Amino acid sequence: NPNAGANPNAGANPNAGANPNAGANPNAGANPNAGANPNAGANPNAGADPNAGANPNAGANPNAGANPNAGANPNEGGQPVGGTNPTTPTQPTEPTTPTEPVTPNGPAINLGEVRNQITSGLFGGEGSTVSISDGGNGAAGKLSVGDVITVTKADGTQTHRAATESDVYNVEFRSNLVSAANQASDPAWDFTEDIVDLPKSRLEPAETRGNDKILGRNEFWELVQTRGEDNKPFQYLKVRETDDNGQPINPSDAINHMFSNKDDYLLDCATPVRILNLKAQLDTVGADDFDRSHQGLSLHSHFESHDTNGDNLDSGFQVSFQTAQENNADGAIPHVEYTRFDPSTDKLVPGEWRYFDKAGDISSSNQGTNRIYLGPGENGKENFWVIGGGLEPIDLNNPPLGEHLTSLKGAPPTDRLAAIDLNNALA
Repeated sequence: NPNAGANPNAGANPNAGANPNAGANPNAGANPNAGANPNAGANPNAGADPNAGANPNAGANPNAGANPNAGANPNEGGQPVGGTNPTTPTQPTEPTTPTEPVTPNGPAINLGEVRNQITSGLFGGEGSTVSISDGGNGAAGKLSVGDVITVTKADGTQTHRAATESDVYNVEFRSNLVSAANQASDPAWDFTEDIVDLPKSRLEPAETRGNDKILGRNEFWELVQTRGEDNKPFQYLKVRETDDNGQPINPSDAINHMFSNKDDYLLDCATPVRILNLKAQLDTVGADDFDRSHQGLSLHSHFESHDTNGDNLDSGFQVSFQTAQENNADGAIPHVEYTRFDPSTDKLVPGEWRYFDKAGDISSSNQGTNRIYLGPGENGKENFWVIGGGLEPIDLNNPPLGEHLTSLKGAPPTDRLAAIDLNNALA
């Protein structure tokens, strides 16, 4: 699978293999989005207009205009999420501290095991404990804006602050991502080197639509084959516009079908990261807002058909990382592969995308593995989700496959969630 993992287009030919449209201009060509291609149709961004505004995918040609992979080195080597300064990490979802002090007057809130682990990871430090007091603004059992976050250090000193909107989306998305990963386990989706497939719903013969072929179709999705700028074929999934009776299909129903019928789908290592992100978004903001903002949804590896942050290969997460420097101890390729996870400057928080790398390998099908971090496990191990296996306890001192945990992580898209949550699901 030459384009699996977080490094989908490495090597001398960055658009070779099963993911031929990645790179600095993923949809170039005379007619890059014709036929069944994502966002096609007479008016692909009408109505709620999920790609309007500053989105580089607006209009009838959803990848025209501003380069959706802009940056100093957008898709060079093993760096699918590079920016203008790829050696400097960003922390876009770290909680912000209000300027006004607050006092915990309300009753303590029991958030449950997963949310307690998340709040401890986000707001606490080494040897500290985190407690939440009700601010009177939301439902029981969940963090709400105005709830008081109290951090008690090992020496007994305490700090208090009010939960912000960003905090609430951060915690709830992470909780829903963990839940989605658990739903995608036992069994998990099976693996394919073809990025995506509908093994039970293949069309024989395939249908022709413009320059594309429809290879398969089930109740909610079509399997479309098109060609990239190198004229090599690749395939992706696209939500059907209508069902067999002409009724509109909701993207939320299409996503939920993938979880309740996992044996109907085959996926590579990267596409599930995007699907799990979408499921967490859906469960955070609700079906109405999700459907309004995800019309014309398509799936192919890390590609984000409804990009809002200028990086459409981040699977919908807010990504941060550091790249390896010269003469690093791991043997990682400098300025291409990621640095090793450093617990002194980084910490695992349940509900985030993480990447394990095999240092020195940027071309083979086994160069690395995408995983979702679920939380602490037994006997000092950490629980992750992985394609084909589901829940996987890992000893970080001895990970499988000769890999190591890296600094690459995908955190919740809190700004995106706030923008699409018009029904104020978390108010």
